[in-house]
Formats: sequence, C-alpha cells, structure tokens
Amino acid sequence: MDSAVQYIKDFQGNDILAVLPIEEYRFLRERAIEDEEEEIPKAHKHISNL
Repeated sequence: MDSAVQYIKDFQGNDILAVLPIEEYRFLRERAIEDEEEEIPKAHKHISNL
C-alpha cells in the first residue's frame, strides 16, 4: 500500500502522532478487528452480545 504518512513531532523531536490516508486507516482498522475476533474464545463471544 503506497501512502504518504506524515508524522507530528513534539518539541524534542519525538514522533507523537501519525497522519495517514483514510484508505490505509480503514485497512489497518479492519485487520485489527479481524485479529481481535480471532483472539476471543468462542465461549466468551456470547458475553459481548448480552
């Protein structure tokens, strides 16, 4: 995925924020959701639906 990520730095030059294209954000968000769903045991999933 080709993107132009911009970094926001604090006064000491440390990266504190990253600005990225919405397409990349959505891709990463979907991937995180998929990874999170895989980690939740099936026996525990019904609890979140209550």
